[in-house]
Amino acid sequence: MWAVTVLTAQEMLWNDGALGCPEAGQTYTDAPVPGYWVVVGAAGAAYDYRLTSSGSYRLCTNPSSVPPGSGAPES
Repeated sequence: MWAVTVLTAQEMLWNDGALGCPEAGQTYTDAPVPGYWVVVGAAGAAYDYRLTSSGSYRLCTNPSSVPPGSGAPES
């Protein structure tokens, strides 16, 4: 069994519905989206999750942006 550690957790105002992690072929709202950015570490890897304040979330495997001053490595 491996432990899961929260590496980063912060409230965000994403620029649009892509949450800084657009997927090819998808369309997104152009309005700002309040939410959260959470990075967890497990089994030697980091997992970047993007969330909306309404509860939607996604694992971001190819982020287009990492919040400034977050201390997280750029992908």
